[in-house]
Amino acid sequence: MNKHYEVVGAIIVEESKLLALKRGASSNPLVAYKWEFAGGKVERGEDEASALARELKEELDLDCLVREKYMSVDYTYPDYSVSLHLYRCDRLSDFTLKEHAEYKWMSADELIQDDWAPADKPVIRALKSQLAAAAK
Repeated sequence: MNKHYEVVGAIIVEESKLLALKRGASSNPLVAYKWEFAGGKVERGEDEASALARELKEELDLDCLVREKYMSVDYTYPDYSVSLHLYRCDRLSDFTLKEHAEYKWMSADELIQDDWAPADKPVIRALKSQLAAAAK
């Protein structure tokens, strides 16, 4: 039986643009060099919001206010599965890339599903129309 991970991600939107982080090399070619949400694995005994705040601090040295849950997605990769829980977050500080190759603030037009990790694609579909509407 494959491993299953509970994972959290941050939806950070400013001026109708979404913060996207690009992964570097990975043993999993499905996520290597793909865009993703900031976040990571929930550790034993942690609630999702606390895990997200911890991961943002570890990955980006970023302080955020974790707000409401946006959606959850279950996805099965060849070697493991994830339950991805996305939360809207307000950025409270600047950030520094520690684990990602690059970042970009993306408008709705820049959200191309194939450029994102597979588990993130349903979220991108949902966010794209909302960002476009907010930009008008």
